[in-house]
Amino acid sequence: MGRILCANTNVSASIGNVGFNALGATVSVRILIGDIDALGDAVPLLLFGDNPFTIAASNSEFRITGDDLVQTNASSIFIGPSGSRTPSFETLILQNNVKLDGITQLTQSINATFSNTDGDVIPLTIEEETIK
Repeated sequence: MGRILCANTNVSASIGNVGFNALGATVSVRILIGDIDALGDAVPLLLFGDNPFTIAASNSEFRITGDDLVQTNASSIFIGPSGSRTPSFETLILQNNVKLDGITQLTQSINATFSNTDGDVIPLTIEEETIK
């Protein structure tokens, strides 16, 4: 898979899955998304690559360019498959000042919790980068 550029996209749902489920797919460049938000009975997930995240290029990365990823239904975001103790991607980057259609997106601090699909907490490295 090449890249996913949804930097000004906020995805939400009240049933089913919300986010990305691409286990087994190698991302070769970058993933940008504004936010995901699970409402009601929805299940939030950000699952990519093999475990751990398969990096196919030195500039492969996963960036949040909008909200804080905290889920309305208080769910933890699944970032690893059942039995996993490591994230399915290495680092989550908050990217501030992304300009989309002339509008600057400002990212909030990530306050979400992350886990595998068994519900075990998975610690995640979060970095912040501001485009000037």
